[in-house]
Amino acid sequence: MGRAFTEKDRATIRAKLLDSAAELFGRYGLKKTAVDDIVKAAGVAKGTFYQFFPSKESLYFEIFDTLENNIQRPMLARLAEVKPLTPRAFAHFLLDSLQAIEDAPLLRQMMAGNDMDQLWRRLTPEQIEALSSKDEKVMLPLIRRWQAAGEMAPENPAVIVQSIRCFFMLTLHEREIGAAHFNATMKLMAEAIAHRLVPHD
Repeated sequence: MGRAFTEKDRATIRAKLLDSAAELFGRYGLKKTAVDDIVKAAGVAKGTFYQFFPSKESLYFEIFDTLENNIQRPMLARLAEVKPLTPRAFAHFLLDSLQAIEDAPLLRQMMAGNDMDQLWRRLTPEQIEALSSKDEKVMLPLIRRWQAAGEMAPENPAVIVQSIRCFFMLTLHEREIGAAHFNATMKLMAEAIAHRLVPHD
């Protein structure tokens, strides 16, 4: 039976695991980082780790999700204040979010490396569903508001969300697109998406 921790202890241990894992994942990636490495860096027992996370992939998922939320929510909040919504503002939202990913080295590495394949194979169905549906929960109310005001094309809101997700998922394929043309390609795509979804300036 695992040791019982106070709420304060649990918060402290969780923070140590998250901080230590973020540093190790950033340095070595998911595949080359073992649970033993994480608990050694955090100064906790291996058995303690499993009281908080069922696997290193679950810990990686939580770090990734937190980093993504830290970028997505402020960006969406600023976009929500733009009235009326314009293609230019929407394109800026896409490109500014992309730049924020570039400016967050760990998140950038997570999205650009090969770790995502391993992550998807090891996540629970509940975690996969949470990751897939998170963007819809955040963005659907905004999209419906814009559509009601006539500021966004009357497409299926869920399809709009997935189209935006596809834009950001292209960061996983920068190597195939080619570094020399990646930024210009993403700018063109952001403008095309914005003009298709937002009917007028």
